[in-house]
Amino acid sequence: MRNALYATADDRGLSGTDRSPPTHDWVGDGTLLMRGSTYVNALKTRLGLVNTRLRSSRGRPNAPVNCDLGCGRPESLGHILQSCPKLAPERSRRHDRVLDLLQQQLGRKNWQVLREPHIRTQAGVRVPDLVIWDRQGSTVLDVQVVADNSVGDFLTRAHDLKRSYYDVGDINAWVREKTGHPPMFTTLTINWRGTMASQPQL
Repeated sequence: MRNALYATADDRGLSGTDRSPPTHDWVGDGTLLMRGSTYVNALKTRLGLVNTRLRSSRGRPNAPVNCDLGCGRPESLGHILQSCPKLAPERSRRHDRVLDLLQQQLGRKNWQVLREPHIRTQAGVRVPDLVIWDRQGSTVLDVQVVADNSVGDFLTRAHDLKRSYYDVGDINAWVREKTGHPPMFTTLTINWRGTMASQPQL
């Protein structure tokens, strides 16, 4: 049953979600956090059930499938949420909303938070989303929302690539000077279905 689900175009991106148990918590108690209609729409997005041109063309060989924003690519849910060039500003706003929520939560836990510092490195200026610290240590943290690619452990690889992008000598030295602690590096990596990569708890 599970393999049959993962073999479908709509749900192959759910493969591997069993490796991220916290990802599923809201499904059981999500109605405590959001209105009923929002909860239903969140489930539809997670399961790939939102109507798109590609989805509605099944059984209709002459139905249009290309994105109605004019980019010329098939209009799947993944395309709309992750790759349509016409919607790049919306993806930036989505990233910033996730970052806003994360920053609020870290502030409530009494972390000192520096947002989007511009740090010069030998490879050019790099801008991690957050540098956070308290009396015990410091962390460089970056947020990314990625595709629901189900090939291998895509989320872990996306996390590792982003982490290594910032874990360089110049950033280590800058953060140590700013916070008084050698930093650890991590990410909040989520795919558009809401599945999170495993990562250290802060």
